[in-house]
Amino acid sequence: MSLTQTTSDALASKTANVATYGGSAGAIFGGINANWVAAIGGIVIGLAGLLVTIYYRRRQDKRLEAEHKLRMVLRGDIHDLRDMGADE
Repeated sequence: MSLTQTTSDALASKTANVATYGGSAGAIFGGINANWVAAIGGIVIGLAGLLVTIYYRRRQDKRLEAEHKLRMVLRGDIHDLRDMGADE
């Protein structure tokens, strides 16, 4: 083997090692970032869904309470909505 070929092989081996380690580091760093972004995105979407659900459940509760009061008046159990504490 000549000196030129030995040097060339050593350089190619070193370049391949650097590329392998660099690619591995990049893949690990990129994977952590993608997972982190996905995790944070999932948390944000989950919290947004929770807030929307709470908002609409409160509205539903108010509607059901108003419907109940009206049914009580229509049945004759309550003669005036003010007896049930309804807003005037």
